[in-house]
Amino acid sequence: MAQIHKSDGARRLRSLLTRDYTPWANRYVYWLKTPLGALIAAAAAALLVGWLVTPQGFVIFGAVAGVLAIGVSWPWVGLRGIACTIRFPQTRCEEGELVPVAVEIANRWPFPVWGLAIERGFFRTADAEQAAVVALSRIPGWSTCRFSFEFRPELRGVYPAGAPIIATEFPFGLWKARRESEVVESLVVWPRVLPLASLDLPAGNCRHLVGASDARSGDHGDRTGARPYRQGDSLRNVHWAQTARCDRLIVSERQESAQTAARVVIDCCATHHRGAGPSSTLEWAIRIGVSVAAALAKQNVQVTVELGKQTCSLDGSLTSRRRMLDAAARLEPVAATTQTDGARGALNIVVRTDLTPPLPGESRAIVINVAAETGAGRRGNWIEVDAGDSIATEFSRAWQRQRT
Repeated sequence: MAQIHKSDGARRLRSLLTRDYTPWANRYVYWLKTPLGALIAAAAAALLVGWLVTPQGFVIFGAVAGVLAIGVSWPWVGLRGIACTIRFPQTRCEEGELVPVAVEIANRWPFPVWGLAIERGFFRTADAEQAAVVALSRIPGWSTCRFSFEFRPELRGVYPAGAPIIATEFPFGLWKARRESEVVESLVVWPRVLPLASLDLPAGNCRHLVGASDARSGDHGDRTGARPYRQGDSLRNVHWAQTARCDRLIVSERQESAQTAARVVIDCCATHHRGAGPSSTLEWAIRIGVSVAAALAKQNVQVTVELGKQTCSLDGSLTSRRRMLDAAARLEPVAATTQTDGARGALNIVVRTDLTPPLPGESRAIVINVAAETGAGRRGNWIEVDAGDSIATEFSRAWQRQRT
């Protein structure tokens, strides 16, 4: 028991010694915690000593003032002769991919500049926004240096997210001089697309989302009739028995492929999602939605993707896929969910969280559970996954189960 009382007493003493008794004054004294603030306070104290006590205080004041002058003027003067240009040779990539970044720095001064760093614009999270993406030890005088480094974006978007700056604190680290860099070509980072297998028809006994139609003639399905040969018809479609009988080329008509329509709606309402950064439910809803749309487009399905207030059509071509991913990369959260009715007879897939009420016309719902602690529970949706680090694996397994 004595050991416990001794520990409690030490804890109380530590609390008394470390408690902030004047939090209202923090904004007035926090600058003293920086090297620049401490030296300014030391210079002021030395000046008072020299004025009121002894003239030797002026010597200390002059030394401290000299250090302050060099520590502030040197970075400022050094950056006046620096020009930085940033370019992305690869203009598009997916989350997590390594991309090269080309940097060109010109020094117009005859003397070298030390301790340069490129900051801001490469990280979209608040805690890492000001982090340096690359640092340089020295740029020689009257020279232009070109180099490249590899950058791995963890979150979709357009990079740089803000105006990059080149900064230096050399030589003493008392004050950081900054100057904006020029961005020649930006980088569009697409959301990560998960590899998904093909999906069966929502109803019927067919095993694919593409079938044959008797309403139109084409080159797919069963034979529906015969007609005279036309310029450009394939010789493989020539009906030789009818050709011999009619003494002219006769070709077989076949069924045309019938394409199924699908609509993928991604709920982008900020109030329906939780978390921030790459692991937030909004980002995973976007990744899952574009992955489902890409998987359906591979099956020759006419897909309409609703991203907030934007609508993209996906027909399987590279151009439409690129347009959809560009829109997803630039997507910003909206204030309210768009209430649009699904097309009649179409497959309507909604990607949302369990905080979102069912949307009008949704036939299949992919739900990310974030309200499990509130007792919401599972409600028998088409696919349900829990928000967490293993959401990608869990969704891939759930998608595979729906195909079997």
